[in-house]
Amino acid sequence: MNRLLDFLRVDDIPRMSRRNYLYERRHVLIWGMFAGMVEGNTASIVAAKTFDGSPLLVTAVWTTPMVANMLTIIWGVLARGRSKVRLMTTLGLAAAFFVASITFTPNSPAACGWLFAAQLLMARIFLAGVVTLRSSLWQANYPESHRARIAGRIQRLRALMALLVVASASALFDWDPSFYRYVYPAAALLGAAAVVLLQRIRVRGEKREIADYRRQSAGHAAGAGRTFRSGLSEAVGILRDDREFARYCTAQFCLGSANFMVDPVLAFVVTRQLGLSYFVSSALLDQIPVIFLLLSIPYWAAYFDRAGVLQFRVINSAVWVVSFVISAIAIALVQFGGMPVSADPASPGPVRYVGPWVTAAVVLLFVARPLSGLGSGGGSIAWNLGHLHFAGRHNAEIYMAIHVSLTGLRGIIMPFVGKFAYQLSGSGSFVAAAALGVASLFQFRRLARDALRRPPDQPCPAGQSGSSTS
Repeated sequence: MNRLLDFLRVDDIPRMSRRNYLYERRHVLIWGMFAGMVEGNTASIVAAKTFDGSPLLVTAVWTTPMVANMLTIIWGVLARGRSKVRLMTTLGLAAAFFVASITFTPNSPAACGWLFAAQLLMARIFLAGVVTLRSSLWQANYPESHRARIAGRIQRLRALMALLVVASASALFDWDPSFYRYVYPAAALLGAAAVVLLQRIRVRGEKREIADYRRQSAGHAAGAGRTFRSGLSEAVGILRDDREFARYCTAQFCLGSANFMVDPVLAFVVTRQLGLSYFVSSALLDQIPVIFLLLSIPYWAAYFDRAGVLQFRVINSAVWVVSFVISAIAIALVQFGGMPVSADPASPGPVRYVGPWVTAAVVLLFVARPLSGLGSGGGSIAWNLGHLHFAGRHNAEIYMAIHVSLTGLRGIIMPFVGKFAYQLSGSGSFVAAAALGVASLFQFRRLARDALRRPPDQPCPAGQSGSSTS
């Protein structure tokens, strides 16, 4: 129990980090409620049920965070030579503005669902910048020995607040779907309030880092387009020269692709083909996984600090693979054992499935989703900190930008691959996801073995100068 509630503690945080940790914890307490309302699963449920979304719209809404991640390289470049907290504040306020604009979006005609998707996309573009900058803030403010512990606590608090607001919002939407007009602007107000609390956070060594960067950049001023191109060239160079980081990104690409194939398809299946309510759909897709994420993060964080990111990812990937396999069995039961029905034969909407095999499938999904939450608990730590194993002190933003941009690339492609694979083969799409998960597991395992075989006095691979070794 002490470990489950350790995010309330500060006495085991190094003294030099406590002030920033307390201010960041207050910020995340409110920010989590805002961020929860624009997450992919929550938004896709609203698109499916409030806007009567087609499979294409549901998939598109689910992928909006991934499209935004593709542009993260911009934030990684712009962050150099600038105050991280000030830039995070600007980006957070811009995200809140677009979320607030959802109050003016009508829920008919069908085209309004695409307007909803566009508003979420704009909000997510700015939120992606906040995520990128937060990682470099953690590197500067928290020592390596406690970084996973601190990041895990912040992630748990954020997830807990998101869980509370999403559960409340889904109950309101079941009562009246038009309540989205009030829920989203209320969330935006919380987001705006949260970024104000960022102002009290100080980034250690930032003034010196900014001065060094500006001194090195003196006489090389360039326009934004040229700066972006140079940053993109640097990112390509890092992937070319830092072979270990490139291998790590490849393994993550396989694991992330598996997740992105599964989640939007599940959103469509549970809301439209199984006809579950807002609350039950949200419980299955979001609330249950988040509860297990919250329960697992302190244990994952302790293991991360002890084992390092590579061995950590081996175990984490295995949990994901099991969840993919169980989900594949559940979808197969719906596909081959469900009886199709339609409450309104004249309706052009998708057919619902009923029957004892469908009930068994729902039970299996309620087994798979906690495992998905366990995987997410570990993934939330490794996703935010894993790249720091490779990045130098002044390269954290660009390494994170590469990592997040690749997340966006697979997030744009794989949900649509999953959608078309599901239309062609049903449960076969989940079998393919499980195969990708197994591939990532073996790649992480090989990376971990190579790291153990490397002599202690051997120089780090390219790009690791001054990096952490967690």
